[in-house]
Amino acid sequence: MKNIFFTSDLHFGHTNVIKYSKRPYSSVEEMNEALIFNWNSVVGQSDEVYLLGDVSLTRKEETLKLLNRLIGQIYLVKGNHDKKSIAGEVVKRFGWIKDYYELSVPDEDANRGEQKIILSHFPFLTWNKSHHSSWSLHGHSHGSLPDDPYSRRLDVGVDAHNYTPVSYQRIKMLMAKKIF
Repeated sequence: MKNIFFTSDLHFGHTNVIKYSKRPYSSVEEMNEALIFNWNSVVGQSDEVYLLGDVSLTRKEETLKLLNRLIGQIYLVKGNHDKKSIAGEVVKRFGWIKDYYELSVPDEDANRGEQKIILSHFPFLTWNKSHHSSWSLHGHSHGSLPDDPYSRRLDVGVDAHNYTPVSYQRIKMLMAKKIF
């Protein structure tokens, strides 16, 4: 059975993100290796991963080498840092690349048997069907936005989730705790 995961803001090759986001790594190489290890420790070969932007700030060739080490089928919702490194052969590593996406996940516990999820790199205050049980998943803020217990919005970036992709089931548990 395939699982679904969400993540954002890997920032492969970005030395300054270690300082800016207070990541616990002494070098960009250590960070890259930890992110790959963490990803591959939870994602299976047939799993889907929705990567919500800011993949890499290194050369396209190096980006492709790093992405090819990640397990699973990856779908990319572009972030503000994905203009230069997501081009050429790198594009082929993704099932698709979009600026924004509305995902429907079959779920018997959800409204009408499917969970609607809005995927964007950037956080929204309101989104399509936000008043009808849809979720908004995003990155960009590196865990700096306080969680709103009255909103079904969640930062799925690595800085907010122990540098590891987050499963649909984990997000479902977190959303169930919110008051709506």
